[in-house]
Amino acid sequence: EFYSIGHSVHSERVNDACWVDCGQSTYLLTGSNDCLVKLSKFENDQFICVAELPPHESCVRGVCSSCHKDSSVSLLVTCGGKLSMEFYLLDHQTTEMSDHCTASINSNVSF
Repeated sequence: EFYSIGHSVHSERVNDACWVDCGQSTYLLTGSNDCLVKLSKFENDQFICVAELPPHESCVRGVCSSCHKDSSVSLLVTCGGKLSMEFYLLDHQTTEMSDHCTASINSNVSF
């Protein structure tokens, strides 16, 4: 059984979600089979999309965020189904995203 609050944020199933604590506000970061990552805020009893990141080449498999307690930015990391990761900085004051940095892992990498 699925539970929904407000309008649908994605057009397909959400594969991962995490909370992003920005001090005064908390956001929900979601990644979906629709290849999109969206940042939403809970307002007026519903989730409202405040930012949509550039789409992944394939479905989004994972999202996470990290913030040092004294920092004014959060690091957002998104992972796609074709072994790609994208990194963003989210400014807590303006909720603006930095340009993204992309990293890909190919099958020839050895450890």
